[in-house]
Amino acid sequence: MKKVPLILVFLFFLSNIDAQNWQPIRAGWVYSYESAMPFNNDGIINYPKLEDTLSNYIHNVWIDSVSFLGADTVYSLNQIVKDTSTVWYPMLGGAQAGFLQYKMQKNADGSYLFFSPDSFLIKPDEILGSGWLYNSSDSAYVISISIDSILGQSDSIKTIIIANTDTIRISKNWGIIQFPNWETGDYYRLVGFQNDSNSNGLKIPDFWDIFDLQVGDLLMYYGFNWEGPSQPMPRSCSHKLKVEITDITIQGDSIIIQSNSLYNNCLYDMANCTGVLNDLYYTNQIVLKASDFQFLNLYNANESASGLVNYIGKKDEFEGQLSKILTTTWCHVEFTKGLGLTYSSFAGIGFDGYIQLIGYVHNGDTTGIIYSDSITVLAVEEISANSQPTLKVSLYPNPSNGNSQLQFSALTEKPVALEIINTQGQLLRRAEIASGQANYEIDAMDLPNGVYWLRVAEENGGAAVLKWVLLR
Repeated sequence: MKKVPLILVFLFFLSNIDAQNWQPIRAGWVYSYESAMPFNNDGIINYPKLEDTLSNYIHNVWIDSVSFLGADTVYSLNQIVKDTSTVWYPMLGGAQAGFLQYKMQKNADGSYLFFSPDSFLIKPDEILGSGWLYNSSDSAYVISISIDSILGQSDSIKTIIIANTDTIRISKNWGIIQFPNWETGDYYRLVGFQNDSNSNGLKIPDFWDIFDLQVGDLLMYYGFNWEGPSQPMPRSCSHKLKVEITDITIQGDSIIIQSNSLYNNCLYDMANCTGVLNDLYYTNQIVLKASDFQFLNLYNANESASGLVNYIGKKDEFEGQLSKILTTTWCHVEFTKGLGLTYSSFAGIGFDGYIQLIGYVHNGDTTGIIYSDSITVLAVEEISANSQPTLKVSLYPNPSNGNSQLQFSALTEKPVALEIINTQGQLLRRAEIASGQANYEIDAMDLPNGVYWLRVAEENGGAAVLKWVLLR
């Protein structure tokens, strides 16, 4: 009997690996995909956390509900928070369809139609070399079947190419592990999953993960609040708060935290939509009840009665720890695994502000910036309605690539000092503008993207503070 070459047997095996029942998304699973996400700034970036034009975020996908349409099964997928150009505040696009759309319909022939608002067809059971119409204009083909490692486990992988350019990769036991990100040219890549019996990869943090603080931890916060001319007493103020955790007690579903706190003399409550920091700020004790933080146990894009929508983000500044991001009409709040509340901002008509964790000490290791106990950091001074009566100046373009013009309403009568201050209140540079000037060119091409404050002050005269965004 003639022997069949082993390589042919292997190729035949690959081309027929469990040809049926490849599922793109499995019921009862929560998938975590990482991909770059763009921000639409619309020229109104007021918050340090929203400065980056492209950042990596974790997009979660799961099946919300199931219905039947004749012989076909229709799955409703979860919604996500997505940037939009139609709203004033970045990321407040509300709950929208994720990259796999709102609906997934399993047809009787084993194919899957994803639709609403867009539609495309995936045939995961097709064999090597077969093709079909992916959408109204593009074809799809199975170009390879292989064995690969997914989250540390070996599995069969089918690679599907669309329009001879982008690829979808599907795992036999895991579902979709790679999908094109049409907005950025990147891919959504599977980095974790959870189901009732197992989890692997990045785990979505819940209430207990987020507030897993330790005695001896030290948290350093910095922030800024501003009230404009439309408010009764226009002014601004920078926050500095240093919190040392001295005791933690668990009682039922509650975490009771005792702390020693140092803070500067800022007149405002901090920009904090949850009240967590204000409790530490004023009382040195906070009682956190899991029942009051149910929104932290939602995966993403679930809306409560208050309109809270959350998202999962991977924050590199905290060593890759996952953050739970929540947004409302006026607020943007972030909770990070093992660090609690790490960012909070709000925006309203004539006022805005933020507070963020800029450094911490955990197990004796320091990350980021920790101020001395005196908290002597340069602050953008409080500005009252009467502190700038003689100096009127505008700034353009803003946002800028690093070159902007200061334009005075009239020729300067005295020398003018220009200071550039970062969001931590640190003075980065100072320049003097001679008298008799109508405008002044600012060259800061060497500064990184971000939010800065420009303090423009006449000698023994008026002053102005302008928010300046560098965005390239």
